[in-house]
Amino acid sequence: MARAHLATGATITTHTSGSSRFEIAGGNIGMLLLDVLESEGVDPRRVIVGHVDENVDVRNLEQLCRRGAHVQFDVIGKHHPMLDETRADVIADLVQKGYARHVLLSMDRARKSELKSYGGPGYAHLLTHFVPMLRAVGLSDQTIREIMVMNPRRALMIPAPRGSRPPTHPPL
Repeated sequence: MARAHLATGATITTHTSGSSRFEIAGGNIGMLLLDVLESEGVDPRRVIVGHVDENVDVRNLEQLCRRGAHVQFDVIGKHHPMLDETRADVIADLVQKGYARHVLLSMDRARKSELKSYGGPGYAHLLTHFVPMLRAVGLSDQTIREIMVMNPRRALMIPAPRGSRPPTHPPL
């Protein structure tokens, strides 16, 4: 991963299973992966630590954010091992502590049974159910826009090669 990132500039996203069946300090292996990636020369700001909402330790999330990584709540809509209401509370806590810029959201939809047409919550769940929860816990529309639009844009942007023309989109 680190070599590919260093060659391309592409962001590294991790799949850090941290369910309760694994007793890992901090809730998931994101911190350990970030240690390895940093030792290989990867800037933590170019790392997305996924599945942080499978086994949450808020202190661990704060430390990942302080180091510059993105923390991705990507099991939204799945009520194991945590309710969406709890996810919204944890995100509000991170925002209150100044880490809104590091939060990413997703839903990890990979099964037919999760699609709306098959009785699941579907892809719209994030916008129709979770965003209102974020408002209910006090996040402003500006903060929600930062999390939903600006953060993914910044996290996934591939820097232009040295000596090339600057991008034509507005700066972040």
